[in-house]
Parts: sequence; structure tokens; C-alpha cells
Amino acid sequence: MNAIGKLGCIIVIVNLGLCKIALSQQEVEVPDPNLRSALRETLSLSGDQPITRAQLRSLTIFGAPRRQIIDLTGLEHATNLVFLGLPYNEFSSLEPLMDLTKVETLYIYGNPHITDITPVRNMVNLTRISGDG
Repeated sequence: MNAIGKLGCIIVIVNLGLCKIALSQQEVEVPDPNLRSALRETLSLSGDQPITRAQLRSLTIFGAPRRQIIDLTGLEHATNLVFLGLPYNEFSSLEPLMDLTKVETLYIYGNPHITDITPVRNMVNLTRISGDG
């Protein structure tokens, strides 16, 4: 490979690395204010600091009982969670949790609006689940 070809490969590799860093620092949209508040507390973030993908990926344990959470959107980026405790909230959809394959323990009891638990079938490491009905 000539010098121009090698330089082109280096530029591509550097660009891919920068893209990966940029994606990990990308702000995550968490529409539910109660979930957002619980995540900020867990991550020790002030009210004006964005929640990033990298920060959510750093979580292995997250609990937010009795927070009146109605929407779990944003948690799909917490891909390293092993424990997830969300009892006594108000959400109905577990869709944002469907790709959290490392979860071993899931507490979702006390959420009367859940009608479909099929999204948790992808949690292949799940050894303990506690829910209603």
C-alpha cells in the first residue's frame, strides 16, 4: 500500500474512533421527568447536565421505586444493568427494556398498567423477576 493509501486508512480509523466517542457522549432523551430525576440522582448529575449514553452504560444497578414513572424511554441505553428495580410506578410498556440482556433481577411489581411482559423475554440472564399477576 502506498503512503496515500496508508494515510487514507489512518484517517478512516481516526474518524471511526471519533464517531464512537461522539456517540458515547451523545445526550439521551428521557421524556419522563420522574425517571430523568431518578437517573440524575443515581448518576450524581446536576439539573443542567445532560444524561449521556456512556453514563447510562455505566449503570449496573438502578432502582426507582414509587417515583410515578410512566415512561421508561431512555433506559434502553443502560445496557449493562444487572439489577433493575422499578416497583410501584405507573408505566405500562416494557418495550424500552427489551434489549437489556444482562439484567438478572427485575422488580416491576406494583405497576398496575403492565399488560404485556413479552419484552423481557430477551433478558436471557434473568434469574429473578417479581411482578403482579
